[in-house]
Amino acid sequence: NPDSSTLESIALIDRFIADMKQDILDRANASQSGVDQSFQNLVNCKLNLTVETRENLSTLSSMHRECSAEESQLATSYATCNGNCDSRCATAKASCGLYCPVNIPQPMPGSPVPSPTPSPTSCWYDTSQVKDDNAVGLYHEWEANQYYQKWEDNFQALYDEWKTKRDTCKDRVDELSSCWTNCASVHANAYERKKQECTEHQYDLETAACFGASRSCYAYQSCHASLVNIYLGDVASANASQSVWYDEYRGIMRVECLLDAFNASVLSGASLTSALDACQASTFQPCTAVPSLCLQIYPLPGTEQCNTTSTNGSVQPGSAEWIQTHYSNMPGKTTYEACGAQCCVGGPPTTPTTATSTPLVPFSNCSLCCSSTDDWCVR
Repeated sequence: NPDSSTLESIALIDRFIADMKQDILDRANASQSGVDQSFQNLVNCKLNLTVETRENLSTLSSMHRECSAEESQLATSYATCNGNCDSRCATAKASCGLYCPVNIPQPMPGSPVPSPTPSPTSCWYDTSQVKDDNAVGLYHEWEANQYYQKWEDNFQALYDEWKTKRDTCKDRVDELSSCWTNCASVHANAYERKKQECTEHQYDLETAACFGASRSCYAYQSCHASLVNIYLGDVASANASQSVWYDEYRGIMRVECLLDAFNASVLSGASLTSALDACQASTFQPCTAVPSLCLQIYPLPGTEQCNTTSTNGSVQPGSAEWIQTHYSNMPGKTTYEACGAQCCVGGPPTTPTTATSTPLVPFSNCSLCCSSTDDWCVR
């Protein structure tokens, strides 16, 4: 049996080998942790808009939405004004409908017919007074002055009717013209100014998205390139360290084999020679014995695609997702304009985006002319 001194030496050697193995494991774990951390940093490098950009886009989107609500109110007021004018048009048409039939040449009245009707041979004057210059004929009501007065009265009545109906029609036309002028000068102009303002808000929103995407792209490219270099450097350093501790641990495994052979021969009388020969012939694989001794190396993550005008890491202006996000459920009588920024889907427009033009005077088929000579009427 081995003496106490031998047993103490064996125990001391075992503790020493255990410490060496733990030191190698600690170094392996530290290298793996370094690789894991640098890879996680690389994975966390995402193509995302900054918080500042997101907040700015949210503010600009709200401003565009609020402007559109005001535009909707002005469009409604404009439409109401036009509706009132259309009602006035109906009234004017009714008035001018009375004027137009009398604004044409009227037939001459027939010659007055005396009563009783004289016979062809009867005399128009009393024969007893025929020599009297002041004689009054049997048909004195047909004397010249009275005859012409009847004609004058007839035409005066026609003229009075024509003038009254013409003046009434013209008054209605003037009221209608004033109505449309008011719609144009007050409501249409205010509506157009607000619409252009909303278009400018939309352009600011889309331009901010382009700028934010561009800045995020630059930040991502810089971040990704830097972290790739760090990760590859950590991997290279860890691989170099692994080569060292791998050989160290393999040597320890061989020493352990030899010590186990020696201990077995001392403690149990086993053959030392054959055990030593077996140790010499063995191939030791540290990673098989302790998997944590072999590093886990991760493949480089794919690079997200972006450029200075658009990115797949954010919603691109002009895309279906962008329209759904910012322009869905627009207020009544409003819409969004074509995307006008540089990073729009399909590229920027060839001309600057402007609000759709609204005619100052609305189109109307309210024609109140009786003839081409009525230059005062509304066509």
